Amino acid sequence: MRMLTILSLAALFLISGQVQAQDAKLTKEEKKYWKKQLKDYKKNPEALKDLTLDVEKYKQQADDYQQQLNFLESEKAQQESRVSQLEADNIQLNNRLLEAQNQIQRLSDENDTFASKGNDMGEDMNGIVFKVQIGAYEKTYIPENLDTSESITFEAADGMQKVMVGYFRDYGQAKDLMKHMKKIGLKDAWVVAYQDGVRVDLTSVVPKADQ
Repeated sequence: MRMLTILSLAALFLISGQVQAQDAKLTKEEKKYWKKQLKDYKKNPEALKDLTLDVEKYKQQADDYQQQLNFLESEKAQQESRVSQLEADNIQLNNRLLEAQNQIQRLSDENDTFASKGNDMGEDMNGIVFKVQIGAYEKTYIPENLDTSESITFEAADGMQKVMVGYFRDYGQAKDLMKHMKKIGLKDAWVVAYQDGVRVDLTSVVPKADQ
């Protein structure tokens, strides 16, 4: 009961002080309303207690909402920073993609150049011609153990660069070169055939039994 009296007196003092402080700003009707409220609360301490508790509750809620607002603003700032970082990463990835595409184009042009040079060595491709293919590579490559005095030509196909060695009208000579290539470590060497400049299956120009 004593606590209730203390709360009531404190609340009345607060309300009275607020009314006096705002006296100069209130209209006549507002002054009349608040004076009546003051009298009512003096007569009903329980209502004054409830009002005081409500004020504390609303103040606590306001503090909670402010904390939530601060948290959301912090989250928003972090999200904006994250978005900025993702945009920067995206630009960097696009630059890398462009660089890779340019490099692929340069390699493709380089392969085309080699293929053009290989087919422009004055070789007569009319009729049947045999060569030895030593490999197919994604990039320009000539094995270190290859005798570069041999006729070397290149063919670009399916994104690969095929390396051919030699130029023969006689299959036996091409086969001997293939054996030599295998002996020096080029295990994938094999004889390929051309007819009028077009690559054909070996069995179409050399019987299987003679291979």
